[in-house]
Amino acid sequence: MTSGTTRFSRSAPPARLVAGSAALVVALLAGCTNQQPVKLTVNFASRAEWRYTTSVRIHGTIGIGDSVRTHAAALAGVLVASPIDGMPSRARFRMRDASVTTDFMDIAQTESARRQIEAAEADLTLDEGELLVADSMEIPFLQAAEWNVLRNLSRVVPVLPASPVYRGTTWEREKTIPLQTRHGAAIGHVFQLFRLDSVFTTSGQKTVAALSWTYTYKVELVNPDSGSLLTRLPGSGTGTGHAEINVTDKCLVSARAGFEVPTVTVNGITIGWKETAEMMLQ
Repeated sequence: MTSGTTRFSRSAPPARLVAGSAALVVALLAGCTNQQPVKLTVNFASRAEWRYTTSVRIHGTIGIGDSVRTHAAALAGVLVASPIDGMPSRARFRMRDASVTTDFMDIAQTESARRQIEAAEADLTLDEGELLVADSMEIPFLQAAEWNVLRNLSRVVPVLPASPVYRGTTWEREKTIPLQTRHGAAIGHVFQLFRLDSVFTTSGQKTVAALSWTYTYKVELVNPDSGSLLTRLPGSGTGTGHAEINVTDKCLVSARAGFEVPTVTVNGITIGWKETAEMMLQ
């Protein structure tokens, strides 16, 4: 269960009134008046199946003295979604055609990770901006740096406001998430600030909304184990995201996000971490 709040504000487009130019004043006022709010929503029930080309990449560095070691991994595949009866804003996703490459696992471990990823299921909801996993489902982890694949993918999922919004409107979301990690119980803290950047019409006469967001993320273990420091590093940081919503067809067109743990030195160990994830409708 998660808890959180969402708040909204509207930024009006700037207008500069030039003395002696009535035509310019009228044009500016018309531009502000004619701007229509848009309802950002998705309807997964409109298709029997949704397919998103998806990729996740991570890159970490760990330095001890003059020695620097890197960890890199990439996941690519197709997220295939099926609508859920009676819940048009939610879909059940599974990864298909997955490929995993790493520099920290052997061939057998990599193949095991690939099978684990393809066996996992998650519900995607843009109302809550989350990938939701059933309590009985084991979350796919890769074996270095406790790479939580679903956590990476969840960073690209925006939260859509319940009410229509104008260009320039911002909305916030704060939430806490009870987590179970391989190091015990933890609490995740998330703050996100979203903004509707623009609304445009495609050559096919579809209305598309472009939005962006920034976020901070931190995981606090309930009973921290200092001995497992290196495996808990990607637990806090900041990031940005961008997404496009087809307002006409009520679907998520694309989304991408980046997350970074700033380089820090802890007990003589220098650590840095970056993640990127993206998905695009086929």
